[in-house]
Amino acid sequence: MNYKFSRRRIHTTLLILNTILVLSLLITLNIVHTKSTRFNIHYTSKYGGYGPSHIYDKGVFNLETWTCELNSVTIIAEEEQSNIGGDMGRQCMIERATRWMVVPLFVLAAMVAGLAVWELVRVERGRKAGELEEQELYGINRG
Repeated sequence: MNYKFSRRRIHTTLLILNTILVLSLLITLNIVHTKSTRFNIHYTSKYGGYGPSHIYDKGVFNLETWTCELNSVTIIAEEEQSNIGGDMGRQCMIERATRWMVVPLFVLAAMVAGLAVWELVRVERGRKAGELEEQELYGINRG
């Protein structure tokens, strides 16, 4: 087989690699979110508690889980609740939207890569059919 590195093949390969990259991003974001720690209001660390002067050392949070968990905590003082709760609520929505926006990005990347592969196969079949037609028409034997 004669494999030339045409622009079409290079573009198709890059689109397939882009789809694989977006899929790995989607999987990684969901795994990190799933493995993230949940906030336990009754947990007391070995350092004596948590808060501004203490450490919450129960696990590791990703940004989405941290903001959404803090948004749902009702222990924050009422004067701080309006400031912190509103900011955390907005940040929580942004972080969730960021994670879920990767899904349509993956679907779009997969569709574009699929169309590029389909076009490459269609062109190759057309080229082979044209060569066979040329061989029959002129009696040329290249193989």
